[in-house]
Amino acid sequence: MSNPNILSATSISGKMGMMISNTTPANVVSNATSSNTLVKVNTLTLTNFSATSITANAEIFRSGTSYYIVSNIALPANTAIAVSGKDTAFYLEEGDGLRITSSANLSVTSAYEIIS
Repeated sequence: MSNPNILSATSISGKMGMMISNTTPANVVSNATSSNTLVKVNTLTLTNFSATSITANAEIFRSGTSYYIVSNIALPANTAIAVSGKDTAFYLEEGDGLRITSSANLSVTSAYEIIS
């Protein structure tokens, strides 16, 4: 696993990850194995657009292990929650994924940077 030295980065590309989450775990942002990049996740927002309360999980998935950012967080009907912002940014190393699951359909957005 090789990550670039942030001080000598030659490229920083801003990206936006978006998806509708459900009961099947899925990556909203991922960093491929052997990508030679580092991904900085700046924001993660979960939005419940339904008329009923739901629960959600956000995790960093690394080498088959889940490291939870939030677990079974309740989102009332028609609400949004900022799970992470610029002041709580985090990095995904090669092979990592930012994975989301929810008890019902949930809108997920994430602003991130690919550093190489």
